[in-house]
Amino acid sequence: MARWGTFREYRCAAWIVGVSLLGWGAQAWGSVAYVYQANAADAASFKTFLDGRGYPTTLLDLSTAAATDLASFDVILVADDAGNLNDFGSDAVATAISASGRPVIGIGEGGYSYFGKLALAIGWPNGWHGPANAIIVAILADSLYHTPHEILIPVGGPLGVYNDPLNTVGIDLPNAVAGVNGLAREVGDADHYDIVRQGSAALWGFSGSPDLMTDAGRDMFENLLHAVVPEPSALPLLLVVGLAIVCSRRF
Repeated sequence: MARWGTFREYRCAAWIVGVSLLGWGAQAWGSVAYVYQANAADAASFKTFLDGRGYPTTLLDLSTAAATDLASFDVILVADDAGNLNDFGSDAVATAISASGRPVIGIGEGGYSYFGKLALAIGWPNGWHGPANAIIVAILADSLYHTPHEILIPVGGPLGVYNDPLNTVGIDLPNAVAGVNGLAREVGDADHYDIVRQGSAALWGFSGSPDLMTDAGRDMFENLLHAVVPEPSALPLLLVVGLAIVCSRRF
């Protein structure tokens, strides 16, 4: 009979011998900076809305925004109260936002004023002002209406974005402008657009907070975030399908 002796321990090594690709998963979003002047109620409304949808949001008033590392955010929102016409609330903040290189969504009057500082087609003085709560779809194929939420478009009629009319900036685009996409046109007007994108900048011309939006309006605002921010890189989802283990005994 063979004798193995008395062993004191095992020494083992393991190797992965097979991996299966299950698919691809998106990396999580980073965070949103909401830059405002004094309207704390609207700021809180946007934060509650965006946090609840998975976009961690930091509120920055004009007194602190310029000293913040804005480049660390995925997207910057410029609030309705951050400026008016050609009078943006802080030159230092405007410079800091621009220097960050981050995509920007301008909301209402403040966004219009900020984009005017940059001399963009979607900023002052290229628009008019008046009450509105609905839009006419201008580019149906645009992701504003499809990603990540599929928006139900009324047949032959306006799409309600807010429950009641409120102040709105409409950008005058009677003719095509290179690099500018009028995504949502004003009801009853062929030349003015309330939601417009220019590169990585977009104007959401409505002044109201998410508390005042319709369900479709809230979904469209989230879609606009995805339209201006490059999608995070996809990560491979892997499954280990084989594992080899070899052990030797030490005497």
